[in-house]
Formats: sequence, C-alpha cells, structure tokens
Amino acid sequence: MMLPRLTKTFDIRSCLESSKRKSLLKYPSYRPWLFHRQHGLYPHSHKHSHEDEKSYAELVKALKQKKQTPEVRLTWWGLYSNIALMVAKGTGGLALQSNILLADAAHQLGDMISDLVTLFTLKICRKKPTRDYPTGFGKWETLGTFSVSGLLLAVSVGIAHSSVSRLYTTFFQNSTSVNPADAAATDVHIGHSHDYSELILHHPFMAMGIAFGSIVLKEWLFQRTKEVARTTSSNLLMANAWHHRADALTGLASLVALSSAYFLNAPWLDPLFGCLVSTVVFRAGFTSSSKAFHQMLDKAPSTKLHTTVVDVLSKKARFPHEVAMTLGNTHAIHVILSMAPELTVQETSKLAKSAEEIILDAMPSLSSCIVTPLSSTSEQIQDWRKLKPASNITNHQH
Repeated sequence: MMLPRLTKTFDIRSCLESSKRKSLLKYPSYRPWLFHRQHGLYPHSHKHSHEDEKSYAELVKALKQKKQTPEVRLTWWGLYSNIALMVAKGTGGLALQSNILLADAAHQLGDMISDLVTLFTLKICRKKPTRDYPTGFGKWETLGTFSVSGLLLAVSVGIAHSSVSRLYTTFFQNSTSVNPADAAATDVHIGHSHDYSELILHHPFMAMGIAFGSIVLKEWLFQRTKEVARTTSSNLLMANAWHHRADALTGLASLVALSSAYFLNAPWLDPLFGCLVSTVVFRAGFTSSSKAFHQMLDKAPSTKLHTTVVDVLSKKARFPHEVAMTLGNTHAIHVILSMAPELTVQETSKLAKSAEEIILDAMPSLSSCIVTPLSSTSEQIQDWRKLKPASNITNHQH
C-alpha cells in the first residue's frame, strides 16, 4: 500500500542523511511526528525565555570567534579591581597613616589569589574532552568552587573571631585601660586581626572616601558576576560573586570603624557589625561548598538543567523522543533518550548524534554531551523513569 504524500513542512535533514530518510517513513506510527514543528502550526506547552536564547546565542558567537567569555572577562575585571584597590589602600594607608587601610591592602592580596584560582579553573574546564578525560574537565570547576568557598569560610571565621574578641575586650575587660582609638583600629578581615597601638587619621574623610569607593566597586562586581553566574549556571562564578559581596561588606565594616571612631567615639559598633557580616559570608561559603560537594558525588542535577535539555530538544530536534533522564553538571551531561523500538541501530545512532550537536550548540557552557538512546519498551528506560518524578518526564509526541 502506498504511503500518503507528505507535505512540504516535513524536514529531518538535520537528523538523517537523505539516503536513510526513507527508512523512517515505512513505520506508520512515525508519520505524524515527521512534520516541521512551528509555533504557528502546533501549540506548545513550554514557556521559552527569549532573553535566555539571546544570551546563549551571544555566548555561542563569542566562543566560535575565540573571544573571552563573559565569566572570564568579569573575573579579569575582578583581578584588576583588586590590584587597583591594593595600590589605592596601600598608598592611602601610608599617606594618611591609617592602619585599617593598610590591613585592607594586605587583604586584597588574598582576593587576587581567589581571582587567579577562578581564572585558572575557567580555562581548564572549558577544554575539550581528551582520551584521558573522556567526559571533559568539568570537575575542575568543582575543585575551584571548593577553593573559593574555602576562602569565603575562612573570611567568615576571621571576621567572627576578631569581632567577638574586640567585643569581649570592650565590654568585659577593664574599659578604662582600653583606648577607644586602639579598639577601632583592630581590623575585621580574614587572617588580619591586628591589634594596632593607635589609629592615626590626619585626613579622615579621605580615608572614608577610599573605603566607600571600594564598597561601590565590589558591590557592582558582585551584581554583574552573580548575573553571569545565573546565566551560565556556574557555581564557581557564584562563589566568586559572593567573595565580592564579602569584600563589600567587610569594606563597610571598615567604613563603620573609621566613622564611628571619628564621629561617635563608639568603636564597639565596628565589631558588632562584623559579627553580622560573618554570618552572611559564612552562609554564602557554606552554600557554595555544599553544591560543589554534591556535584563531586555525582548527585542528580536540578530540574532546571533537565528542563533546559527538554526545551532545547523540543524546539530543534525533528524526531520523536522522550528525555527520560539528565545527569551531570553545567560542563558535562549524560542524556537518556527514549526512542521508538522500530528504529534500527544505525538510525538511533544518527539521531543520538544529532541530539548531541543540538544540545552542545544551544548550551555553550557544555564541553561534553553524551546521549544514550534506549528503546521505549526496554527495561532500562523503565528503570530510568523510576528515578525521575512523572511530572518531569516530557514525551514529545506531536
């Protein structure tokens, strides 16, 4: 019996070679799926973010032209800002005889180390898979996240220790023997709990201006880095963003120390604010390290990554499929596809290769993508379905 003539909307050239296209037509159950899916012809239940598509397109273009990606460019800006702040605070501390600014300058050295770790990690994890590392270098981001998160946790512990010590000295020891200027000069930064003999400020407003400028710069870097981290789903960038926020908050603590010592003669406001800062910084470091720990143990990714893969294939894959499971992280994923049992091994291999190319093109943060096609009637696909809630399994049968 002759098959009905297909309309001009039929197009699976991106999936099969022309010589193999006819083999798919002999299965009647496949004919309804072989039509070009356009938003005007077939309604979709998916909500696609065109802003995300635009961001992905820009990233793909930048990668193809071998330009710096937004995350690398932002990290370089962070490194340059740390160098500039180190020079400004060091020079200002010497010129204005401000011990707090000098301690801040020393603290910027630690921030530079954090940025260098981030840059090194971003460069490594973008490399293509090799024979020794067939799934890519995505785990390097996990190691980098551990490093940056460790710095955040160390920042919080240093701030808390210094703040509590100064509060104890102020309220529980003989306050008459403590010079208020001496208490205000104790720095609250990580690893820099210095007990200076005195705080000498010949030009306090200039010193406050330097501290205020560092707060504005670091907060701007935090907002921009957090935005890119969410776009690229990078835990490493998110950890680095919170490091910028930690710098802004500790800079605010320094500004409080300078202003309270000069205007209110109340140096205890600085350690009190430092205790609050340490709580925020510790929470950020713990959250980032917890995500990295789960990634290291190959925990199933969030539903966001699974939904992204489902949406990408639903828009561009011109063949029937079901995304049964998505494993991996933002740099390397393993997708389990459920396909019709009538297909031959050669046909499923070509379709799986097409799906890999579609996913890699739409998700430029990935360095590796493995698609495993399984028959929809096989026991393996049933086992994979049990690991995912029914609401998260999307069957693309148009």
